[in-house]
Amino acid sequence: MGSNIFTAKVGDTLRLVAGPIMDNNGRLVPDGTPVTFKLKLRVDQFELPLGDKGTVDGFAETTFVLERAGDFTRWH
Repeated sequence: MGSNIFTAKVGDTLRLVAGPIMDNNGRLVPDGTPVTFKLKLRVDQFELPLGDKGTVDGFAETTFVLERAGDFTRWH
């Protein structure tokens, strides 16, 4: 398993993917299940909400252009 910490600079386009996301019965969640994406700066606990996206085949993804540089932590 890799590190959950990454460094990014202003203007970088980041692509985040969550999945596969399973339900309590071990099956992929239905298409359209909402997933909330967030990034958090390690240093000052700044949290950047990225919005909700629906799943497709158990995965959700979003992209965005970074407006604040720093070391971020992926979390779910």
